[in-house]
Amino acid sequence: MRKKLAGVFLLLTLIVSLTTPLTLQAEEQESAYVSDTESLLDAAQWEELEEKAQSVSENHTCGIYVVTTYDYTRINGEDAFDAAADIYHGNGLGKGDGNDGVLLLLSMKERDYGLYVYGDRAQEAFGEYAQTELEDVFLDNFAEDDWYGGFLDYITTCDEYLQLAEAGTPVTEPELGPVGAFLTAFIIAGVISIVICLLLLLKMRSVKKAARADRYMTGGIKLSAQEDRYINTTVTRRKIERQSSSSSSSSHRSSSGGTGRSGKF
Repeated sequence: MRKKLAGVFLLLTLIVSLTTPLTLQAEEQESAYVSDTESLLDAAQWEELEEKAQSVSENHTCGIYVVTTYDYTRINGEDAFDAAADIYHGNGLGKGDGNDGVLLLLSMKERDYGLYVYGDRAQEAFGEYAQTELEDVFLDNFAEDDWYGGFLDYITTCDEYLQLAEAGTPVTEPELGPVGAFLTAFIIAGVISIVICLLLLLKMRSVKKAARADRYMTGGIKLSAQEDRYINTTVTRRKIERQSSSSSSSSHRSSSGGTGRSGKF
């Protein structure tokens, strides 16, 4: 009888020892805000960003997420934005009743990124103009392979934008106002004036000095000698501007109701 009880106890201990790590791992994956599958961050950097993202997410009831992957086309071949949307909804991300949140996806193979914003509260804080301002915050870091700095700026700026939205002053495109309107009108008038002056100068190009004196002579006067002398040569050079190697980003809207942007870094 004792041997049977001992056997049952050992079996239960074995079951507990096998299931506990799996349960903890599932809980850790479910609560992760920074998923760095490409190991762009060291352990200390990941821990700091994870804690900060979790704090911002819980304070504002809006999930702030970071995901790195090798090739986004393995998730969705359409665009990095669509891949970010699939990750968001496929993992049930978001906070509150509306599953509000923002997800930044980095695909390292071709240096693509996707920014996905979902939920009414999130889209109030991260409208179209705010999204362009947000991507400027992290793209300069990523261009120099500063992954930690870019993610930190992203999470910090998300916190600031959410605070502004909660205060009733979300980030929107600034209005010109009376002074701005006057300056705009002044600049437009100046450009028009310059164009008019250039057109007048072009019409006067036919009026120019003759290179030879006999062009000014009329009647029967004949010159005893004619001679042309080389004075100088005028060379005009035009600088050819190089095209920028960086591609512009573009805005998107998904069928699920989310918005965002994608591009290169």
